[in-house]
Amino acid sequence: MIGLQFHLETTPELANGIVTNCRNELVPSPFVQTEDEILSASPDRYATVNNLMDRLLAYLLRDDT
Repeated sequence: MIGLQFHLETTPELANGIVTNCRNELVPSPFVQTEDEILSASPDRYATVNNLMDRLLAYLLRDDT
């Protein structure tokens, strides 16, 4: 079983859309990132998590037979 606490599919465009369209849901909380934190992720960070998603999906779809 695999559980994740974040979205590996996020891109800079998706993060910007979340901030733009869901700003009212970004309430101060220990487990909710601020708008600035969300928008401050570097392109390299997105590339890293997107690569991790690719590797995870390849692992789940492997054929071990």
